[in-house]
Amino acid sequence: MCKLATGRIGNDPADAAGVLTDAADAIVGIGAELRTNEDNEPLTISARTLVYSRRVLTRAIEGLMAGIWVCPCGEPHRPDADPCTLVQGLTADLNVVGGWLAAPNERPGDQR
Repeated sequence: MCKLATGRIGNDPADAAGVLTDAADAIVGIGAELRTNEDNEPLTISARTLVYSRRVLTRAIEGLMAGIWVCPCGEPHRPDADPCTLVQGLTADLNVVGGWLAAPNERPGDQR
């Protein structure tokens, strides 16, 4: 995702930098937990790290599906089409960190 966000720096530097910053925070947070994990115990990832992870994954999926980000698969992406393998993988990763995508007709969480 960092590479995809970097590709957007020329078009929207503030947005791309925000995604890159959140991605760095997520990577460091998860890496710190992995490094201090002993004897293959289950990891406890902080809420802040999960928020960063969810935000980066959601932004990447939405950017790819809207055609704002350029996907390496080379296929056109449209909200009404089946997602490519990369988007499917990112969606699976989002589910792992307790996130999900809102339906297109669903109101944002703060408006429910």
